[in-house]
Amino acid sequence: MTKENKTHMLKIEKTIATPPSDVFRAIGEGRLFVNCSADHESLKVDFRVGGKYSIEFINFGMKNCGEFLEIVPNKKIIFTWCQDYAENPIPDTKVVVELKDLGGKTALTLTHSGFTDKENKDAHQGGWTGGLDDLGAEMTEGKLRLVRKFNMPVEKLFEECKKQNSFLKIKGSIVETEKNKKLVFKCEPGHTTLTLLFETEDDGSGSWLELIHEGITKISDQMSQRGHWDTLLKTML
Repeated sequence: MTKENKTHMLKIEKTIATPPSDVFRAIGEGRLFVNCSADHESLKVDFRVGGKYSIEFINFGMKNCGEFLEIVPNKKIIFTWCQDYAENPIPDTKVVVELKDLGGKTALTLTHSGFTDKENKDAHQGGWTGGLDDLGAEMTEGKLRLVRKFNMPVEKLFEECKKQNSFLKIKGSIVETEKNKKLVFKCEPGHTTLTLLFETEDDGSGSWLELIHEGITKISDQMSQRGHWDTLLKTML
């Protein structure tokens, strides 16, 4: 299929209960990318027209990069994106994020165009949808969510996380447990809640850990805490 025949496009609409200026700033800081499972430490964003960004998806061994084509403060962000991932990916699709003020809330529309096949478009639709949901929850509820894959049986991962001095270095007490499936901690200081959900990989090659940290109200704390968890999780990958 030639470039002229690229017809596949996705469109996602979401309302976020915070003003467009906040959403615009968050996207400019790269917080949408990390909520789509990009590694926090890999994130490089030069947020200006002509500026570049680069990210890595550690779980999937993939890199991505692109360029900001248009930036209208609090209203629109356009950037290029890689349709396929390789050691040296080439941006070949375009993402348009539009923001509209709903009286203190934001109507966000994300359009991603240029896909050469529907399967790839559908995969990106799921990624962007989840990323926008998590970004909204982070901004409005103080809820962080990270999902990482580990090359170890779920039983071992569960026991490692349950240890008082585990690799996650959790400061708090366990308030709920379901063997090999769920751990809930009440964390100190700050009285936040940390939930760990465990699942075996479909082919049995490893396990997945979903980390949900709730009750983080300050933006600066959200960003630093995400980086904290991202770094610790990588020690076990």
